[in-house]
Amino acid sequence: MEKLEKYALGGLLILAVLILFVKLGSFPLQMQWEPNYGQVVREMVWGEGDLITPACKVGSDEGAPSGTFWSKPIMIFWMSYPFYWITGSSSEWNARIPIALVGLLGIYMTYWFMGRLYNRRTGLLAGLLLLTTPAYFLISRTFMVDTPFVVFMWIAIGFLLLGEKERKPFYTYMFYVFMALSFLTKGLLPLILVGGTLTLYIMVSLDWRILKRMHIPTGILIFLAVGIPWYLYMWTKYGNFYLEKFFWSHHFDRAMGKLDKPDDSFEMFVLYFCVGVLPWITFLPQAIANIVPWGRREADRPTLELFFLSGFVCCFAFFSIISTKFVHYIFPTVPFTVAMLAIYFDRLLDENRSNNLNRLIFMAALVVLAIIAPDILDQKNYRNIFYFITTERLQDWHPAVANPALWFVPLYFLWGLVLAAGFVFRKFNRPLLAALTVISVVYAFYINTHMIPRLTEMFSASGMIKKYLELRSGPDEPLGEFTQTWKSRSIKYYLPFDEMKKNGYMAHRVRNDISSVRQWYNRYKGKRVFIIIEQKQKHFSRINALWEEVSGGEQLIKIFDDGVPGEPYNPEFWLVSNRDNNGQAKRISREELDRQLSEFVSDKPFEPSKKVEVQFDKGIKMLGYELKPEGKIKRGDDLEITMYFQATEDVAQSYEIFVHVEPPVNATYRHRGDHVPVDGRYPTNRWRAGQYIKDTYKVSIPPDAQLEKLGVFVGFFKGRQRLNLENTPMRDREGRLNLGEIEVTM
Repeated sequence: MEKLEKYALGGLLILAVLILFVKLGSFPLQMQWEPNYGQVVREMVWGEGDLITPACKVGSDEGAPSGTFWSKPIMIFWMSYPFYWITGSSSEWNARIPIALVGLLGIYMTYWFMGRLYNRRTGLLAGLLLLTTPAYFLISRTFMVDTPFVVFMWIAIGFLLLGEKERKPFYTYMFYVFMALSFLTKGLLPLILVGGTLTLYIMVSLDWRILKRMHIPTGILIFLAVGIPWYLYMWTKYGNFYLEKFFWSHHFDRAMGKLDKPDDSFEMFVLYFCVGVLPWITFLPQAIANIVPWGRREADRPTLELFFLSGFVCCFAFFSIISTKFVHYIFPTVPFTVAMLAIYFDRLLDENRSNNLNRLIFMAALVVLAIIAPDILDQKNYRNIFYFITTERLQDWHPAVANPALWFVPLYFLWGLVLAAGFVFRKFNRPLLAALTVISVVYAFYINTHMIPRLTEMFSASGMIKKYLELRSGPDEPLGEFTQTWKSRSIKYYLPFDEMKKNGYMAHRVRNDISSVRQWYNRYKGKRVFIIIEQKQKHFSRINALWEEVSGGEQLIKIFDDGVPGEPYNPEFWLVSNRDNNGQAKRISREELDRQLSEFVSDKPFEPSKKVEVQFDKGIKMLGYELKPEGKIKRGDDLEITMYFQATEDVAQSYEIFVHVEPPVNATYRHRGDHVPVDGRYPTNRWRAGQYIKDTYKVSIPPDAQLEKLGVFVGFFKGRQRLNLENTPMRDREGRLNLGEIEVTM
């Protein structure tokens, strides 16, 4: 039996290598964490940084001094540093290999300490369940801090529990070592989570003596020796400013929602936890019910299981309470979940007999599957899986790349079929577990080797950078980036580092103002230049208008986009140039520019079909509007919104017009049409008293949008400030001008 278990361990580790490493470097780094952290390592290795201070000269880091990166501690950068330094390349492998190795370590250590705490079969079950849990294998293949933070914290907990069981101080001391490593990866968070888990466990079990057995005085010294030197170095170098920014801003301000980070409801974590642990979550309610100690004698209380349950509840509660909520924040609950499931499965296998309680267990599993599976069976709902590794949700207008329905539907059907077989035979045995394992392994391989590599091409600028490097004749034909977007970080990462360093890191930026575009034009006058823009009406129109003005009529030409071949997808980003592929420039005369502008700017009033008189701040009055079509619009069609304004005085600043198209109540969908007036050609700082301005904007209604009515709301803004609107029945509670509703039809 022992020899068989050794073979099983070898199989588990081989399977872990395949799931975690196959095609690991076959797809680009994903916005926004991966290329951002990768750029920090690049600058530490090849820039002016050093081995101790995270560097970031291509962007600011929320209050850190220029050229530094303070939002994360050093550990993740130390882990990747050797791979970049040895290979001398910026490959995806260099970034992800150390994370996958930590993921592999987490599998083995879970097997090892669960085997010591219970038995080898429980250890094997725990390692297998952890490996085939989507949240674990997805995040362990991504260059993020979460896998090292969670794995080191989980290993620390394993050593703590081993020290408790076997009364070996060495294991308890190793708890402090790995807590320090987790502290070097994520800051105070592992201390908060483990401290909360211990507190909750003590309250439930009344085992106060655990604190005495933890050798706290010696443990604190070990923790400080491992975890504090780097923080002391940063404090010595930057003073209290570092402590304030890192420990206060990136911990407490983030938790209280004072940083500009996403917030959501408790239900969000319920959904994403279920999706992240599917399909094994179908047995979690039964496993938890088996742990709850109500009505048991003290001697019969499942002490270790109570600790795992306490950790699960503590992590879930903490991240639900804080204001900042990223989907992957629920990841620390996964190891506790897996431990409870492994213990439960081991007990079911021990019973190995038919009974009515087993029938109830499988009935509950089928109910859970029926509730959760539809959340990722729909054509676009698989975004719930993808969202674990990126801040950009898959949208309705994204293509159905790697649509998993053809795989997910039969896999979930087979899972349900196996559960139904267990319900019929009222027995949880090895063949049934083997069938569930095969399904979960196929599920993991499909997601890792097909779905994720194909989806991720849409969420990186690597393809556009490769095209730019292919088209340019040399480094003297520069690449600019107009506006800062979620792809910005991958743009910087995939540019040749030596060129970026030579040009001062920041030379690629082109801001949305005439002075920046003129400076960039004059710097490279007479040369072919390339610019990456977000392909929205405001962006291309604006940069083209600015370029025409500073160049005396030269226009930009679309060269390439990030479309997906063979997919009905409206590309988000364009690569444009002032020369076509034959080296020819496209020009327009000043007279033609003026003629085109005269269609939208006049000294005489226009005649809108719907007239209003509404005064905004800063000398802007709205005189009317038109919606085409009126009353009704079909899904997939364009809604054309034309607005008519008058400048009642000279407008001093450049304000953008916002257009919000959303359901009139309980808005779950909002199209944001922020743009510079007149297709970017006539910003408000050029508006003069007495002029009349006509502005037209088109909104594409998603073809699969489940909407019945849409309201149209407009206004002006600059940065975070909106122009005030006079009191009028057309003003809504958000201070926007309501232009009415339109019905959406099939």
